[in-house]
Amino acid sequence: MSIWNNTPDIEQLNARMQTGLSRHLGIRVKSHDAQSLSTVMAISGDIRQPEGLLAGGASAALAEITAGIAGGHCIDSSQRVVVGQELNISHLRSARDGYVTATAHPLRLGRRSQVWHIEIHGDDGQLVAVARVTNAVLERGRSPT
Repeated sequence: MSIWNNTPDIEQLNARMQTGLSRHLGIRVKSHDAQSLSTVMAISGDIRQPEGLLAGGASAALAEITAGIAGGHCIDSSQRVVVGQELNISHLRSARDGYVTATAHPLRLGRRSQVWHIEIHGDDGQLVAVARVTNAVLERGRSPT
């Protein structure tokens, strides 16, 4: 059984992501299946910390953006919108080069909130970070506060 209310269109999503933080970080949607969505981000100079390692904030942004994209496809987007409400991330190992891939799996898809588990892996398949993102599900046009 699929989690998607509307199936993600990778080409359309990547075209929409050519603005804002997603564009700056170079995040692209990579794939999806019935239960998850994956994004990819190149480890480049702009997202490295001074020691040359992938910055933790870039990994955190990747996790939240991935959960937001996935969450937005699990709701009726003509009526509702998802916004990040909480982010928890554990950085487990460093990455210097190549790409990192974030894969989001839902832990809970409720009417008012969603909880996502995100794993971020390096090119070598090693786990770089794990995150949990909570999205608030709001009526379209309603402020989160």
